[in-house]
Amino acid sequence: MNFLVTGIASDIGFGAGRLLKGLSSVTALYGMDIQSEHAGASIFDQCLISPRANAAEYVDWLLEVVERLQIDVLLPCSEAEISRLAAERHRLPETLKLLMLDSRVASLCLDKHACLQALNRLGIAVPEHGLPGVDLPRCMPVVVKPRSGQGSKGLRIVQSSDQLGSQADFVWQAMIGTAEQEFTCPVYRASNGEVRVLVIRRVLQGGLTGRGEVVENATISAYVRGIADALNLYGAANIQLRLDDEGQPLLFEINPRLSSTLVFRAKMGFTDLQWWLSEALGQPLPEYQAPLPGTKFFRVSNECIFTPEGELLV
Repeated sequence: MNFLVTGIASDIGFGAGRLLKGLSSVTALYGMDIQSEHAGASIFDQCLISPRANAAEYVDWLLEVVERLQIDVLLPCSEAEISRLAAERHRLPETLKLLMLDSRVASLCLDKHACLQALNRLGIAVPEHGLPGVDLPRCMPVVVKPRSGQGSKGLRIVQSSDQLGSQADFVWQAMIGTAEQEFTCPVYRASNGEVRVLVIRRVLQGGLTGRGEVVENATISAYVRGIADALNLYGAANIQLRLDDEGQPLLFEINPRLSSTLVFRAKMGFTDLQWWLSEALGQPLPEYQAPLPGTKFFRVSNECIFTPEGELLV
């Protein structure tokens, strides 16, 4: 089986490569990114330089690569590529296994305002939210961030309504709880409707989860399962939330993709990438043994050294 991973200069794409490298079912492992300065050659059999996802030629380029390298499975890891493929999924070969959420769900999750509105209509509790210049919050402060985009890029805290402005393509959300009550919750919903959730209390370092601890919280688990069922998910996603002052969970973002904790999770037994791949290949869903509450993980640095000829020094 020939596998292609996108966005391999990112922690998600590179991490996916690390997990796939050891699978006996993967014959050839290819990676692609818009840049060449990364450590992908230490993992992938071949690294390709791709156009940006918003480039006119992106899909044509990708189709040529899929055909030339006889790619069987494609895993898009960047939100820009997920957005583009959601819009042009119909152009991909039917024989290609695409590890990506349904196009409708993926597009909805990538629009933070539309996502919260849709979940609210489906009976899921969400924070107060609105569009700057259109909706006024009842309480301040609020968080203002790009309507689409990832992580904390472009995020700012606004203390008064006259500072909201009328920025196009931005959304505001009510402030929820504190950073100490912030959780990242990977969720996998299988083709048979089974939902697997891992609740992780996290601490951010440089925009990524630097360390975390597995916790047991039935209220959070039920909340995340409710979201997965309401959206009729099939595959892996990541729900980020905080507890409000009453201890109730409220999401502030859904990432319609694998998250940056995928390697940590896999080492703890939450192997959502492998589950997704197994189901895509028509194999039974592997068993799951949840990690014990109190299990902790820490992100550390690693070094990759290459010679001028491109040889990896171990």
